[in-house]
Amino acid sequence: MVNILIIEDDKTMQFMLEEKLKLEGFNPIIAVNGFQGIDFFESGNIDLVITDIFMPQKDGIETILELKKRYPDVKIIAITGAYSKGSDISQNYLEMAAYFGAQKTLVKPFELKELVSAVNEVLSIDLQKEKLDIL
Repeated sequence: MVNILIIEDDKTMQFMLEEKLKLEGFNPIIAVNGFQGIDFFESGNIDLVITDIFMPQKDGIETILELKKRYPDVKIIAITGAYSKGSDISQNYLEMAAYFGAQKTLVKPFELKELVSAVNEVLSIDLQKEKLDIL
């Protein structure tokens, strides 16, 4: 089973992501901030990390940087809903997340099917690489 670590401080978003990923056959694991997320990543067999950008304590950018430094091959999807009228803060932070190593980014609110598509796409990168390595 594919283990997906969800690092998200909003309980409603945690629940929605967890339930959708379960329905799709994944094993979601919830962390409420970057500190807890890194602890969970280090203690388990995590295949993919989905992290919010804006969280108390250790935010998503810090978490991405630390995970990529320690585990360069970690697969990450960054999500955020921060938006300020007249400027696109979300896009700036998601571009930063991608620059630091997130394979995919999504702006909240997003359709859950978009998330599932992103998850499958990021996970398929590994499957394609494995096939090429075998050849």
